[in-house]
Amino acid sequence: MNHRKQFARRVAKARSAVAFAQIIERDDFGNVSEVVVPGSGAKLYAVSLRKIATLPHRGYDATLQATCTMQYSPLPMDTESLECRGNNVAACYHTMQAVMIALQNDHFRGIWCADSQSAAFQSLMKEGTIIRVVGENLDNPAYVVAHR
Repeated sequence: MNHRKQFARRVAKARSAVAFAQIIERDDFGNVSEVVVPGSGAKLYAVSLRKIATLPHRGYDATLQATCTMQYSPLPMDTESLECRGNNVAACYHTMQAVMIALQNDHFRGIWCADSQSAAFQSLMKEGTIIRVVGENLDNPAYVVAHR
């Protein structure tokens, strides 16, 4: 399956479960910093969101680094499986859910884009802000355009 189809599936899966996510922590400025989101198989994941410094004129306005870890599973498991396998891709669907919740909390909507060119186009069309979302793998970002 190609990258765009996988990305579109993650976005759809994330949107379908946003209603079940819950904010559990905010930073000193009131921004969402940790969200608990549902996963497949009745698992729960905690996603930490951290804004990291962004150099101007890089093609995006802000960078969020997300770390996703399993908090609960109905099945017995070893400790190595606590980290989400999606941390190795641009953004697992748990991370996408957490970012959507953070945007909704600030009365924004988000359009997910697989690459910076699509994000730049959507940003112009919606007059939005481009946010680069990275997991543990900083080389493979996803982009979300935040708009009102």
